Amino acid sequence: MKSSGAVANELGISQSTVKRWVTVCNMEIERNSHGHYLFTDENIQQLKQIQQQLNEGFVLHQVALGEKKTRKGTILPMVQSPENQNVIEKLLLSVQELERRLDDKADGVASYQLLQHRSEIEDLNKKIERMANRIEVLETGRNNENERSTFDIDGSKKKRHIFQFLFG
Repeated sequence: MKSSGAVANELGISQSTVKRWVTVCNMEIERNSHGHYLFTDENIQQLKQIQQQLNEGFVLHQVALGEKKTRKGTILPMVQSPENQNVIEKLLLSVQELERRLDDKADGVASYQLLQHRSEIEDLNKKIERMANRIEVLETGRNNENERSTFDIDGSKKKRHIFQFLFG
């Protein structure tokens, strides 16, 4: 007999996961005087089956103990009657029409998005142009101001403070 902690370590899962599996799968597990689970080798094999089924993609509520639960579907025989063929052809045409309309809608959405992006890019280019023009104006304004505050003495340019220039 093993405790839930020992079983959890053996399976590589947490104790709370072991307890959840026991509860959801309605497993009959012995308990000790303190109410703790005591697992037999058979119980551990059942938990391993649960773990394997969960790893195969089953949901915990779909897990079957004892034998493996397989997913089953019903296949109806296809009767080759003219009525069935007409229905199948109508369904096929409907599906094709829906696919065509879906493609058209997707193309329309993509075209709209491209036009929006183009408009945004053009707006950004205009802003960049305006900023470049402002920078040029500011730079030329500084150059003109620098030219005013410099003059030639003995062939060399020297910067003078505007007041020195005016009063000096």
